Amino acid sequence: MAVVRMKKVFLVGPLEHREDAVIELEKLNVLHVVDLADEFREPPAELASEHARAKRIVEHLGKLRAGLEKPPKVREGDITEMIALYDRLMSEKSAADLELSTLDKDRAQLLPWGDFSPADATLLEGRGIHLRFYSCSEKELKESGSDFLDDAFWHEFTVLKGAKNIGISAMFKGEIPEVPYDTLILPERSLSILERRQKQFEERLAEIHSKLEGLTAYLPVFEAYHVTCLSRYDRARVVGGIKEEGPFFALMGWIPSNRVGGVERAMKNLPVVVLAEDPEYGEDVPIKFKNNAVVSWFEPLIAMFRLPTYWEPDPTIFVAPFMALFFGFCFGDAAYGLVLLGLATWGAGKLKSNRTGLGFMRMLQVLGISTFIMGGLMGSFFGLQFTNFGWAQSIRGLMPIASFTKNEGYNDFLVFAIRLGIIQVIVGQLIGASIAASRREVQKVICFIGWICASVVMHLLINVMFGLSSGDTLVSTPFLVLGGVSAGLILLFSEPSPNPAKRIGLGLWALYGVSGLGGDILSYARIFGLGLASGIIAATVNSMAYGVGSGMPKWIGWLPMAAILIFGHTFNLAMAVIGSLVHSARLNFLEFYGKFFEGGGKPYVPFGKQKIN
Repeated sequence: MAVVRMKKVFLVGPLEHREDAVIELEKLNVLHVVDLADEFREPPAELASEHARAKRIVEHLGKLRAGLEKPPKVREGDITEMIALYDRLMSEKSAADLELSTLDKDRAQLLPWGDFSPADATLLEGRGIHLRFYSCSEKELKESGSDFLDDAFWHEFTVLKGAKNIGISAMFKGEIPEVPYDTLILPERSLSILERRQKQFEERLAEIHSKLEGLTAYLPVFEAYHVTCLSRYDRARVVGGIKEEGPFFALMGWIPSNRVGGVERAMKNLPVVVLAEDPEYGEDVPIKFKNNAVVSWFEPLIAMFRLPTYWEPDPTIFVAPFMALFFGFCFGDAAYGLVLLGLATWGAGKLKSNRTGLGFMRMLQVLGISTFIMGGLMGSFFGLQFTNFGWAQSIRGLMPIASFTKNEGYNDFLVFAIRLGIIQVIVGQLIGASIAASRREVQKVICFIGWICASVVMHLLINVMFGLSSGDTLVSTPFLVLGGVSAGLILLFSEPSPNPAKRIGLGLWALYGVSGLGGDILSYARIFGLGLASGIIAATVNSMAYGVGSGMPKWIGWLPMAAILIFGHTFNLAMAVIGSLVHSARLNFLEFYGKFFEGGGKPYVPFGKQKIN
């Protein structure tokens, strides 16, 4: 369980065999390509456009097919014909959408005025009768009045939407008086005609949509086309980064050590030389994890924060058990653990083809199991304490920390959480010391020993704070010796400078950081806080449900009781999942990582045949 060892590989050969070498590498799907060209040559615009278009089509048809109750049976077809049909349908859809949008706008404009024929209005105009439409606000009407309507032989007021919410329609014979309001030009089609046209275009859109749904039968054909486009685009990107010098080309990349032989065999029939060498310390080598099934499920969590560099140990194996342990205690309820396990198992079934999503669901399954175990040890099931029931006394031994959920055990729970923190902090310091030892940085190793001693001192102080040890501990010889050794090592070995003043000055600053170590350790009290809060809320929900239900007749009381229980526990479960994930991750990524982790690595992304999830 570690970071996969990598080799730096160079391929050098005649320029005329460049594309052949790239095609062979694409088949292998093992080389993480690094650009060597002095100036990167972007892929042709038409390849980028074709790739983007293929991706857009696949995403559109994929969403359509996912929304169908009975998707059509998968069929084969000619991609050229399929794309032409798709483009034609989308063009017709765009035109219909545009026309329907115009009709909607015209209809909304005509609707307040009722259904009348513009042709009739034109006939009236020919006979000297003028139909006009005006709009104004209540304020404008109040200020300017409606005296102009004295010249009209018919008028009507209409309610409009917007700032100018009063409409006036009027008929004048002969000369039209001057009107102080906005004159509206209404559409030249009647409301009934617009509505008929709307219905026609809605039917046309439904027909187009139906044909597009039928086209989802050819989704695998479009996906294969997308893969082809993406492959051509990626090959162009690789070629764009190849260094060309006269009649030769040079290509560089990173490859797992055990796959170098495959590259050499692939190039055996080409006049291409393959050179492999180990990376030099400090090089930016891509990261590929090598973990067992359970630990690998936590890799998405590691990637969400920051990948380690190639020169650091894989933190996943250390984060996974602590994450499961902290999450289980923060959640602290066996029933909630079972619900989370069930939801995560259902989600894993839905995300089988999504590697990242599936990994996250697998991680939640592990966290659900951990929550079930920790909740069982604490004797909590949907906020009910098993130790309160007489029948459960026979299995009392299976719940050794059930007291954590009772008043007399809160202090023990808090101390337990802080001690977990001290253990994780010391593990982080030991990892940091081992990294320094592997790099032969003796001074750093000595400094880490000082910090480990400081963590032990913190543990002794906490015992005194919570009454687990007497105050005499703070003046005992072992405590004073341990504190003195810790302070001396941190003071003298935090800074490697040969200048005594600089060494002591920066050592004093590092020694000041011991207070930060105390803050880091006390941060683990959040495990106690979240675990306690989740249990108290669950118990409160139960109490509320019983209080409401017991105060009503039995035949109806169960209904509000069930509603309170379902809503309350669902809400508490959701909040507990979020809180437990966030705070458990925080303890790992800040308090734990801060002792040894630098990060900043990039993922290993081999160049090869693409797959569509």
